[in-house]
Amino acid sequence: MKKTLSVTLGGRAYLIEDNAYQVLDTYLTRLKQHFVNDPSADELMNDIESSIAEKFAERLETQKQEVVTELDVQEVIAVMGQVEEIDQEEAPSSVAQELEEAKDIPVSKRLYRNEDDMVVAGVCSGLAAYFGIEPVFVRALFVLLFFANGIGLLAYLILWVAVPRAETSTQKLEMRGKSANLSEIEGLIKQKAQLVTEEGKAAVGHFKQQHPSAFYRLLNIPVVIVGTIWSFLLRLARFIGPIARILIALPFIVGSALAMVATFITSSALLFQLYSPELITDVPLQEFARSPWYYAGIIGLTVAILVPLIFAMMIGISFLTRKNQFRLATGVVLAGVWMLAATTVGITAIRLGPGIQARMEQVEQEQTVTRRYEPAAFRAISLNGNERITIKRGETFAVQLTGLNDSLERMVMKSEADTLTLRNIGRTRGFCLFCIHRPIEGEITLPTLDALTVAGVSRATLQDFTNDLSLHIQEAGSLNANLLGQHVTATVQDVGRLNLSGTALSLNIETEDASRVTADPLTAERLEIKQADVSSIVLEGSGKELYAALNDVARLEADTFTVGRADIMTNDNTRAHLHVTESLTAITKDSSRLDYRESPAFKKLQSTGSSRIHADPSNE
Repeated sequence: MKKTLSVTLGGRAYLIEDNAYQVLDTYLTRLKQHFVNDPSADELMNDIESSIAEKFAERLETQKQEVVTELDVQEVIAVMGQVEEIDQEEAPSSVAQELEEAKDIPVSKRLYRNEDDMVVAGVCSGLAAYFGIEPVFVRALFVLLFFANGIGLLAYLILWVAVPRAETSTQKLEMRGKSANLSEIEGLIKQKAQLVTEEGKAAVGHFKQQHPSAFYRLLNIPVVIVGTIWSFLLRLARFIGPIARILIALPFIVGSALAMVATFITSSALLFQLYSPELITDVPLQEFARSPWYYAGIIGLTVAILVPLIFAMMIGISFLTRKNQFRLATGVVLAGVWMLAATTVGITAIRLGPGIQARMEQVEQEQTVTRRYEPAAFRAISLNGNERITIKRGETFAVQLTGLNDSLERMVMKSEADTLTLRNIGRTRGFCLFCIHRPIEGEITLPTLDALTVAGVSRATLQDFTNDLSLHIQEAGSLNANLLGQHVTATVQDVGRLNLSGTALSLNIETEDASRVTADPLTAERLEIKQADVSSIVLEGSGKELYAALNDVARLEADTFTVGRADIMTNDNTRAHLHVTESLTAITKDSSRLDYRESPAFKKLQSTGSSRIHADPSNE
């Protein structure tokens, strides 16, 4: 039976036999006495203790034992070296000889990030130390790879995360393949102390002495630039760091909390408020609530939603507090609970899914009705809701709508000031769950149509009209229009969509707000276009005259629209493609670009700044 002690060495706690402790304590005491007059004594002793602690940890793990024995201490001291060996290293030649002998000792290298010589994170310097080359060559390689589709940046970030930094003297020596003994540690500390004396002058001299060539300094220019930018970003990050953490954390925390509240309200309504007048549903939930699988499915679905929200909230709290809130046990438990809940939801869907689907189809058939209206005379139409309407020319004024009875009840239709308005209003009360959402479909006939407005995700089809038209598409509305040789003015806004076909005497189109116009095929005598705000127009067909003005990153694709004469101006990073046969007048500005088929007989082209006009003969 042997007496053991608990000691802390290099920040690590160990159990050590009493006789082993006596040997180790005597060794460390002699080292302290040796370095008592050295200005770097404290740093030397800390690094020596850390090195001894790391060697103890390796031996305990290799030999699968829990207590440090006297044999362990003796072998570690043998590797580190005796104090007498340091006393004998008074002459510089002996130090050089000792260093040379240390190089001959086979020591396996380890890859670390070298933050003593870093520009960003010490990755390049660590790789250079590992392979025994100059850091500037590694840095230059990463700069070159950065411009190769960002491969250098991706590789650097991966190494930054995966490779540990060299913190202790032992790790810094292992990085270069040197043995972590007393002489090496002492030499490393003294070298470091020498480099930081006289306010960095020695370090600058050391750098110049090691790297005097102009070639080296030339290669290092990109690294210096990157380092300067990175240093500025680090200082900026320290200033805005707390604000950024709050801005990142709050969406996670607040969003998760609100989603949890909404989940609890919904599940409570489905579990305890099935007969409440405030709960509106198109599915007879009371019928399915007779099965225990209904309650199991609702509870399982609630838990399956809550678990990811809990994880999201923990992420936000971790950002806010700068502490990792995740624990292995907590993560395993939550993952197991989520898998159980997801399995329950899957079984419930198999059990009740076919019945719910069949019942919803039955309810939809029972509630679908068709109504016919005969409004007062009108010459304009405004659609604003969720309708799918076909507008035709007819002898009488008539409206026919097909949809769910509840949707038709909430449809507002009025005819005043020669305008027929259809607008679908939402429910004013109640909590709607499992409601059937089906757009209202219908047909409107009238003798003459002057103007049409499509908005609010409505969809309309226009046909058979020959008189002049004014079209307005906005708020994600969509219109398919077949033209029959009239004059047409169209305004498309707010992500609206307009698809044109047929023929027109003149067509005036104005687009903005990421809207889109397509024409396939279209024949127009005169076409005027004004585009802005990332809108796009795609034309196919033919025409005589085209006048276009593009701004704000707009796009005009008309290389399959053959036109005799074109007059175009592009600004603000816009793009245009044209096919002109007779005359082309073009002005491009502000990084815009115009491509045209090289066939017009007359050309007047002007480009300024970084804009460009390009003839493409391959499209002939």
